[in-house]
Amino acid sequence: MFDRLTKGEPVVILDLEWNQGSYYTNPKIPHEIIEIGACRIDAEGRIAARFSRILKPRIYRQIDRHIQKVTGITQEELDQGERFADAWQDFIRFTEGARLVTWGRDDFPVLKRNVEFIQADMPFEPPVDAQLLFGYLFYKDSSRQFNLHSALEEMQITSEIPAHRAIYDAEATALLLPLIDEKLGQLEADEMAVLETILDKERRIALAKVVSFPTTYISFTEAIMDRRVTHFYCPVCGSRANFSVPWFDAGKEKYEAVARCHSHGYIQGNMHFKKSTKGRVVISQRFSQASEEQVKSVKNKYHAFKMIPENKRHHRLEMHLPSSGRKNKASNPG
Repeated sequence: MFDRLTKGEPVVILDLEWNQGSYYTNPKIPHEIIEIGACRIDAEGRIAARFSRILKPRIYRQIDRHIQKVTGITQEELDQGERFADAWQDFIRFTEGARLVTWGRDDFPVLKRNVEFIQADMPFEPPVDAQLLFGYLFYKDSSRQFNLHSALEEMQITSEIPAHRAIYDAEATALLLPLIDEKLGQLEADEMAVLETILDKERRIALAKVVSFPTTYISFTEAIMDRRVTHFYCPVCGSRANFSVPWFDAGKEKYEAVARCHSHGYIQGNMHFKKSTKGRVVISQRFSQASEEQVKSVKNKYHAFKMIPENKRHHRLEMHLPSSGRKNKASNPG
C-alpha cells in the first residue's frame, strides 16, 4: 500500500471523454472514446508533461448532442481527430513507469472496452481512484461521489481551469493531489487497513469482465431462462464457473449470482436487462473476483429473496441452480 500518491514513482492522471449512439448502441463498445487527456506528475507534485488528443470515432461518427453540449467538442474536431489505435500507443509511451490515477471509477472500464475492441493489449493495472480517496480521507465516506469542481470548492481551491474537457479535468485533479497526499500521511494504521480493503474491492471491480449482448427474446423471463446467455465465465482465465448462488432479483432491476472457478475462487456476477430499439432484450453482465465478505453478502440477499412468498414476489425473477433437480421458474417482469 502507498502512503503518498506523488512520492516515489511518477503519477499520470488520466481523464477521458466519450461519445455514444443517439439511436444505436454497439454492445461491444457502448461508449467510444473521443478525447484522452493526461498529466504526468513529478515527485514534487507538479505537472511535468501533458497529453491531449482528440480522436476520430469509428462507430458513433456523429457526436451526440448532449456530449457536444457538455464538452464543447465539435463535429469538425472529431472529423479531424486521429485514430484511437495510434493515440493509444503514444499514451502507453507517455505513461511509461507511472501509476495511473483517475477521478472516479468510470474511465478505466471504458478504456478497457475500447482497447479490447481494437484488439490491443492493456498494459496497465487499475488506476487509483482519487475521488474515492477524497471522500474517504475528508468525509469518511468512500462512496460519496464528489463532482471534481465541487471538490475544489470544498477545499477552497480557486481555479480558472474549465470543466468537462479531458485535459482540463486531469489538470484540476492534479490540484487536489497534494491535499490527498497530506491526508494519506496522517492516517492511523486501522484507518489505512480499512482503506486497503476498500481499494482491494475496487481493484477487483475494475478488473471485472463486462459484456453486453443482444438476444432474440422479447420478454425478460425468456432471456433469464436461457442458460446459454446466463452462464458464468471466470474474468481471469475465461473458463466456465459453477453456480453457488443462482441468478436472482436483488431489487431495482438488478440481478446477482455467485459461481466458483476451480482455479480462481469465487466470482460475483451482476446483470441487468434493457430493451433495444427493436424491442429485443439486451443483457449486460459484469463478472469479478469476490471476497468472502462479498460472497456472504450475496448469499444473505439470496436468502432474504427466498423468504418472500412466491405469490408476493411480483415481477421478480429467479433461476434455480442446475443441480437442484427442479425446473427453472420465473415470473414475467413486464
